[in-house]
Amino acid sequence: MNIKNIYSKIIITAISGIYLYILLVFGIGLSEDAVSYCYAAQTFTEQVFMKNIDGSAFVHWPPLMPFLIGILSLLSEKLLLLLPLLSIVLTLWACILWANKLLKNRGLRLLLLILFAFNFALVYTAPMLWSDLLFLALFLFWLYALDEKNTKRVILLFVLMSLLRYAALFFLPLLLLYLYRNYSRAKGFRSFAQSILYSIAPIALWLTYTYLQSGHISGARMFPAEYFADNSEAIASELGKWVLPAGSPYFIHVLATAFVLILPLWLIRAYQYVILAHLTYAAGIIISYFLFDMQAPDARLLLPLVPAFLFAMLLLIEQTVQQKKHVFLAILLLWCSYSVIRGGKLLLQQINGDFGKYNRGLWQEAQSKKLCTDIATYEDKLLISNDAYGLNYLCNKEAMIWPKDIYFLKADSLPDKGIFIWIRQKDPYQLYTPSAILSVYKSDTLLLRDNWILMQLEKH
Repeated sequence: MNIKNIYSKIIITAISGIYLYILLVFGIGLSEDAVSYCYAAQTFTEQVFMKNIDGSAFVHWPPLMPFLIGILSLLSEKLLLLLPLLSIVLTLWACILWANKLLKNRGLRLLLLILFAFNFALVYTAPMLWSDLLFLALFLFWLYALDEKNTKRVILLFVLMSLLRYAALFFLPLLLLYLYRNYSRAKGFRSFAQSILYSIAPIALWLTYTYLQSGHISGARMFPAEYFADNSEAIASELGKWVLPAGSPYFIHVLATAFVLILPLWLIRAYQYVILAHLTYAAGIIISYFLFDMQAPDARLLLPLVPAFLFAMLLLIEQTVQQKKHVFLAILLLWCSYSVIRGGKLLLQQINGDFGKYNRGLWQEAQSKKLCTDIATYEDKLLISNDAYGLNYLCNKEAMIWPKDIYFLKADSLPDKGIFIWIRQKDPYQLYTPSAILSVYKSDTLLLRDNWILMQLEKH
């Protein structure tokens, strides 16, 4: 698995260096998920058992990410930088392995690495304390192990994937197919059954623990019909943006989405496991978002669909070069430029400290402007916030999470009154809208700052 090409090493080193700079200057990007991981990691190192901010058991998410955070934090908090950095290096390394397997031309291998490194979904995810990019790296190595028929590595990587993200369970049918095809007839059914047991026992035990702690596995989040149209549009728009600019008409994005999903079927036929993984993840992510009460997936949740699409695009370019279709080749290279520029633009924004919903630097700025002092005045009041996790983690202040989906909640399930702390973060989905608040509450502004507002709320 050595990376022999010196130019590949240079690209990986350069990209990793850019993100190391971002992480050292601005800190790791945080979100509600990341803060939940950090809190669970903190309770793990102090009490062994992982807990949520509200004191309940940490369930409905796999345990590997907070476990890694906890172990690194015990050594040094600065070592947390290694998680996103290692994820970046491993992902690009796995990309090179597949480039060497798929493409004959060295220049096209480098182009694949560049497209991969500057893909919008990867750039968006890279500096955040999320599990998605590490999951992508494990996923690519897992596919490689499947293709190489390395059963021990297949089982180990599947265990790690499933304990990192539940999305690994989308690939369970693919794992069973592999084990069925490759277990030794001489060893018989017993060997086959043992391989399955080793693969799924860890996540099965965790899901059992989740059920015993909460009474359900999924988090009891069932799908409201109101989400169907929104999720369909969001998935098509996000995948469509991988091919076309965001401003393109929606129906063209739908065609582009079909292109992203179907192109690998035609161009990577020799690698069945890549195709099956691509299709099962696409089906799994779409179905799960329609079955459970979740907001539409953003770029990071669609990351596992990136590799097969980019592999297919480079194979298409390789075939176009061989067949000397110059006009078509020019169009494809123009798309490559668009893809790199789009990801590069986001990377420049990250270098300027503008990434994620918020990062540690922005929170430190908020603290220096006395956010924590402002809310300390209302110690005896019920505090409600659009970022309760952030308040708890960085201001040590418990606050009720403002429900994102207020339109789908019954009025009697909301508090009668309280102090609302509105953190003005960059939220591309606009989940917390003033109109949603004012539809239920009358408000009185108590304090107005540049980056936050304190309002007293009381039901109409």
